[in-house]
Amino acid sequence: MDIDVVWHAVQSVLTLWVIGGTGYLLARAGWFSPDVKVLLPKLATLVALPPYMLYNITSSFTRDELLHLVYGTVVPVISILLCFGLSLALGKLIKVRPKRRGLFYTGFTASN
Repeated sequence: MDIDVVWHAVQSVLTLWVIGGTGYLLARAGWFSPDVKVLLPKLATLVALPPYMLYNITSSFTRDELLHLVYGTVVPVISILLCFGLSLALGKLIKVRPKRRGLFYTGFTASN
């Protein structure tokens, strides 16, 4: 793995941490009203982050590198689908209450 690629990834994460940390400190200092405290995280995650990620993908990867990464996701996707299928079967077998099924399926499928 090229050190420049790793350094670029670290810079991207650090940039997000600095922005988030600055927002946290300013909110704690009382610069923002409660309405703004709710708005800023939504603004960051729903408006600013998607174009930032799209820019990073289009500027950092060639088509071949991106296809190579896509092929690498086959095993994790199959694993997730198998876990989901297993959670459906197990949920019926142990008779999980209908109101709890979604949580059970999600917890079973997306657990670490």
